[in-house]
Amino acid sequence: NDWLYELKYDGYRILTFVEGNSVRLVTRNNNDYTSRFSPVVSSLLDMAAGRAMVLDGEMAIIDPSGKTDFQALQHYMKNPKAQNLVYIIFDILALDGEDLRRKP
Repeated sequence: NDWLYELKYDGYRILTFVEGNSVRLVTRNNNDYTSRFSPVVSSLLDMAAGRAMVLDGEMAIIDPSGKTDFQALQHYMKNPKAQNLVYIIFDILALDGEDLRRKP
């Protein structure tokens, strides 16, 4: 009963930098994937509502049962079309210039 766990998402780990009307999505190796995942950019701008933020999360495709599907994400990367592309945000690392990494 006391056992806790963290879900494993099968996708691409993405850091997001939002400032003004600009969004940049980068991988851990600093590859810019903003254009590859452009469908989520407007949602991130809406969520930020003009605030500057740095986010850490996973870009994934969600299947009909609600599970992430890495093979579907790889297919999306080769042939983007309407699928359930989602950005699962783990952390807000910075907000309006304040580093939040040491905060609970």
